[in-house]
Amino acid sequence: MAAGSSENNLFYSLGKWAGSQDENFTTEVLAFLLNHLLVHDFPFAADLLKKMTGGRLQVGAEESITVETQNRLEGDQSDIWVQAQNHLVLIEVKVNSGVNLGQLERYRELLNKRRVAEATLVLLTRDALQKSEAIRRIIDFPLLWRQIADWLEQDLSSINNKSSIFLAAEFLNFLKRRHMSMEQVGSELGPGIKAM
Repeated sequence: MAAGSSENNLFYSLGKWAGSQDENFTTEVLAFLLNHLLVHDFPFAADLLKKMTGGRLQVGAEESITVETQNRLEGDQSDIWVQAQNHLVLIEVKVNSGVNLGQLERYRELLNKRRVAEATLVLLTRDALQKSEAIRRIIDFPLLWRQIADWLEQDLSSINNKSSIFLAAEFLNFLKRRHMSMEQVGSELGPGIKAM
């Protein structure tokens, strides 16, 4: 069986034990992958984080980046903090739960209080935000799980470290098994629809 195959997936198998903590588990897996890539494939990790922030986080090869999860600050527990030299990114992760406008407002206030050159609030969700101007005014970048899956799939061949390739492929297939990615539609779809 090939590495990262969907039949036998490390993260999917472990996720079965997450129970009601599914969103936290998925958050931890993403953070684990990012941290691993930062150590073993920094250029790939830096590019992925740049994409995940809508181009806002741009770091050089010598810059230090930390990724932490579940920080409790001022009564809220943020999902993912990404800290670079002059940039702080807060990623609010949603898997199956709804978006809480008040929570996002508190995160925006928290980021505004930080003494960094740039602060970015990212909302990572399964589905695109529908008619939510209030949310769009608060966050800096709406991110979808399927975008992360697409980027991993497109750029997997540019990863150099074997363990990084394995973990990225496992995470990609974890997202696919959880229906958090969009499979590419083949050229046979058009004729198939016409035939209906």
